[in-house]
Amino acid sequence: MEVPFLNNVNDAIVVIVLDLSKPQNVLPSFLQWFDLLKTAVGNIKGLNELGDDSSGDSVGVPLLIVANKYDMFKNQESSKRRSLTQALRFMAHVKMA
Repeated sequence: MEVPFLNNVNDAIVVIVLDLSKPQNVLPSFLQWFDLLKTAVGNIKGLNELGDDSSGDSVGVPLLIVANKYDMFKNQESSKRRSLTQALRFMAHVKMA
C-alpha cells in the first residue's frame, strides 16, 4: 500500500477510518495504517526530525481516528464493545492521535 502525500505535510491532518463491522480487524488495521503513515511522513520530513520520542509514538502530523459502521458493532456483547473501545482509546493515547 502507498500513502499519497505531496512534498509538504506541515498543514496535513491524517484521518484513519476503521471498520467496526469486523472487530477482529480493527487494531491490526490501525497499526498497519499507522506504520505506513509514520514511514511516509518520516520520508517526507526527514527521519531525524521525527526521532525517538520517549513520551510515546507519533506519526509526525495530527492524526484523527474514526470508527465507522457502529450500527453493526452495537449488537456485540457489552464486554466485547468495551474491550475494543478501551483498546482503541489506549492506542490513541500511546500513538498520540
